[in-house]
Amino acid sequence: MDMAIGFHTSSFSLLTPRKPSSSSSSSLYPSLSKHRFGLLLSSSPIITTSLKFRPKRNATRCRKLVKCSVSQAAQTTTEKKSQLMRRRDIRNIAIIAHVNHGKTTLVDSMLKQAKVFCDNQFIQERIMDSNDLECERGITMLNKNTSITFKDTKINIIDTPGHSDFGGEVEHILNMVEGVLLVVDSVEGPIPQTRFVLKKALEFGLAFVVVANKIDRLSARPAYVINSTLELFIELNATDEQCDFQAIYASGIQGKAGLSPDNLGEDLGPLFEAVIRCIPGPLIDKDVPQEPQACSISSVSSLKQTLLSNDWPQFLKVSIESGDFMLGQAVHAYLLKSHSEYDTFQANNLVNLYAKFRRPDDAQRVFNDMLVRNTITWTSLMKGYLEDGNAESVFQIACEMHRMEEKFNEHTCSVILQACNSPEDGILGGQIHGFIIKSGFEDNVFVGTSLISMYSRTGYFSDAEKVFNSLGCKDVRCMNFMILEYSKAGYGEKAFKVFVYLISSGFELNDYTFPNIISVCNDNVGVEGGKQLQGLAVKYGFVRQISVGNAIVSMYGKHGMVEEAKRMFSAMSERNLISWTALISSYARSGQGRKAISCFVELLGLGIFCDSICLATVIDGCSECTSFEFGLQLHGFAIKLGHVSDVSVGTALTDLYAKCGNLKHARMVFDGLPHKNIASLNAILVGYMETNADDEEDAMILCSQQRLAGMKPDVVTFSRLLSLSANHACLVRGSSLHAYTIKTGFEADPIVGNALITMYAKCGSIEGAYRMFKGMSGCNLVSWNAMLSAYALHGQGKTALLLFEEMKREGLAPDDITILAVLQACSYSGLWEDGIRLFNEIEPKYGGKPILEHFACMVDLLGRACHLSEAMNLIKNSPFPDSPLLWRSLVSVSKLIGDLNFSMLASKHLLNLEPEEAGSYILVSNIYAGEGMLDEAAKVRTTMNDLKLSKEAGCSWIEIDNKVHRFVASDKEHRQIREIYVKLDLLTDEMKLKYDDDDDDDDRTTHHHLVLDPV
Repeated sequence: MDMAIGFHTSSFSLLTPRKPSSSSSSSLYPSLSKHRFGLLLSSSPIITTSLKFRPKRNATRCRKLVKCSVSQAAQTTTEKKSQLMRRRDIRNIAIIAHVNHGKTTLVDSMLKQAKVFCDNQFIQERIMDSNDLECERGITMLNKNTSITFKDTKINIIDTPGHSDFGGEVEHILNMVEGVLLVVDSVEGPIPQTRFVLKKALEFGLAFVVVANKIDRLSARPAYVINSTLELFIELNATDEQCDFQAIYASGIQGKAGLSPDNLGEDLGPLFEAVIRCIPGPLIDKDVPQEPQACSISSVSSLKQTLLSNDWPQFLKVSIESGDFMLGQAVHAYLLKSHSEYDTFQANNLVNLYAKFRRPDDAQRVFNDMLVRNTITWTSLMKGYLEDGNAESVFQIACEMHRMEEKFNEHTCSVILQACNSPEDGILGGQIHGFIIKSGFEDNVFVGTSLISMYSRTGYFSDAEKVFNSLGCKDVRCMNFMILEYSKAGYGEKAFKVFVYLISSGFELNDYTFPNIISVCNDNVGVEGGKQLQGLAVKYGFVRQISVGNAIVSMYGKHGMVEEAKRMFSAMSERNLISWTALISSYARSGQGRKAISCFVELLGLGIFCDSICLATVIDGCSECTSFEFGLQLHGFAIKLGHVSDVSVGTALTDLYAKCGNLKHARMVFDGLPHKNIASLNAILVGYMETNADDEEDAMILCSQQRLAGMKPDVVTFSRLLSLSANHACLVRGSSLHAYTIKTGFEADPIVGNALITMYAKCGSIEGAYRMFKGMSGCNLVSWNAMLSAYALHGQGKTALLLFEEMKREGLAPDDITILAVLQACSYSGLWEDGIRLFNEIEPKYGGKPILEHFACMVDLLGRACHLSEAMNLIKNSPFPDSPLLWRSLVSVSKLIGDLNFSMLASKHLLNLEPEEAGSYILVSNIYAGEGMLDEAAKVRTTMNDLKLSKEAGCSWIEIDNKVHRFVASDKEHRQIREIYVKLDLLTDEMKLKYDDDDDDDDRTTHHHLVLDPV
């Protein structure tokens, strides 16, 4: 049976020959029987080749057949025996490891110490588990391989798929090697995910070297791991020779190994030596010349024979598919040196080679030397510039191609569309769309999917939807993509319609369908829809996929159903880092920061490597519970892992420090980020908002600097900047921000519009707030609430009630915030009866129940109406009789109307509820001081000092001539402080004459304290 080589998109296939037909063909069609696999793999950093063999053979039978043939040869003739020998300069080994047991790090260290690449060199393709789907599922799927030279011995390492679905692949790989490198975690030991491959390897009779990796961890259990591995070998019917495996203890991240866990060497030398010592070399036939395998070229003569036979494009394809750039370069170099001529088809392979390896300049040189070019040539060159991130060159080449009247195909159009990424490219994308229609590709599903992607990326989602609806023929890939885009855009119902059509039309679902549609339920569709999807995933057999399980955990977590998320997590047969991150995120979102931290600690205890996303998630959990101390520990952990410069981790740390009120630490982390994004800027703005510091101008300057650096503000940025202006009552700056929102088009956004209403109200311009409210198109409930709160703040209770009635006529049902705003308006305006009526209507008319804040507002309202007894009874009969907020409201309103007895009674109860709250002591002290009982006030202050309680001084400010003047209690630093105190005394006297003619004159200091230290 002759051998044929068939090249596919992601793999190449080899037919095992019986005998080469002739010397001329043997260079291209070598023998690949088991006892001849002994050729040198390339020394490139990584070869990611997926091998598929035909026809299928039973692995165990094949193995025994080889052994039998060798034995028969030894018994029959010494001549045949002399033809077989083992090569000493080669070791072919398969590596078996769970994706979280440090296989990638260990192999990287081996490559570094073999000088394949430098310590400071980063090559993404060298990572053996770099495929996104593999990381998602937690198993190896593609048979990636690499090669290392140690002391003149070539060690070929082939990765193995980790699931029974790839049984044929596993058998063929194990049929190519003589030994196995089994990598196990020094804490976990062997786990079920590797059981299938391990059993196959034992059946093949392969030799083993067991590596207990991550031995440097404090929780390492080397004895337990080796004993567990031995027990597993015995359970899987390993031979005595296999059970007598060589154990190596290693730290992949440190690049050290040794024969003892307590005595590691300075490098991985013991590991290399164990492989050479314990794994036999391949058997080869001396009488058959060594010819090039599909994944390597073993000799210069073989290379020459292949090139001279004009079959060298096959090796360029292998170079691309295996990731071996050096092989492709060697072929091109020989062609240049030998002045070989090649046609357009062959030259296209060279252009494609350099394009795939992101070498557009080299691809351009080959392109320029070509006399005849076709569509594939132009498309390959554009792909090279696209891979390199040079979209401008892609557009220039497309224009030149059109000028030269070259024919475009669907792949050409797709490449050009992929170059349109920013909103500025949307118009250009529309022009390309017109050209596609003119060229007759509008019904091509491949081009259609690219158009949908382009419009979605550039912000023209409505056009993406039009393209999708106009496609006459849709495939699963197109519909999966549209489901995901609908989810991102917030159109959950439309995503479900596509999903229903996908199922009802009989399309075969793939691995991306359920994760995409379940993501719709995270934000846009209720949890009931998610539960139905979970049932469908069970029905169609997809629920066991780790990606689907992760999506379900995330869905429950984002809906606050932490117990359901935990239940799904526990039911998953396999979990990866994404699974743990989803559970941690569930705890963090629900405000259970402590549980998020505990889950993270458990994750580390299992020895699972923590990436930047997981670390950022647990830091967010600390932000929710404002755990500053643990946040500091995580900050140190991020520095140790090298994640502190990651933008997601840096943003999470900035947000943590900001929410803890530590602006200094937040700014330090923010300034230290090498690459900042808009989320980082928004996080630091929280710090300025939380601290209420005199740094509003610094925040504005910071935003201006980032804008000049190319960062574009988003809705959250404007919302927080407007909140800063509102908190500091800076109308001029707030108006400037309003103008900037108009210029950038963000004024129409409801979130920004609501922030503008609040800003104008807090800055004293109720007219500006109402003008903004009336100018908004499509006001939502938040907009109405903002305007109602504005009227409440300005004491316009009757206007607020009229607006409330108008809102109800518009068909909007009030929520808790609406009721609170109207109650506050009634309280501040003296509309006691209206407030009481609204409070009594909450449950019977609006179908809700009064919340804590409603009761607090009613206490204030009744107190202002001099009904303190009714206010106290309301507290005692409420669902919150021991709430400090309610009693603090009663103390404040009692003080306001001057009822000392009620003030004292409520104050004692408040101090019993909050014995360690400084604000309560200050409130009681102010009551005594206001009544002239200075000795009693001093006693309260002394008690407060004995308890070591402190409170930040109250701050007041006023804006005059575009300049903000700030004061704290008993402030004497302002340059006009004398004039201010004189005016303050005059105002105090006027108030006393008007409201309290019978009161004696109080001490001057008391007046100043009462006015400047806000309640």
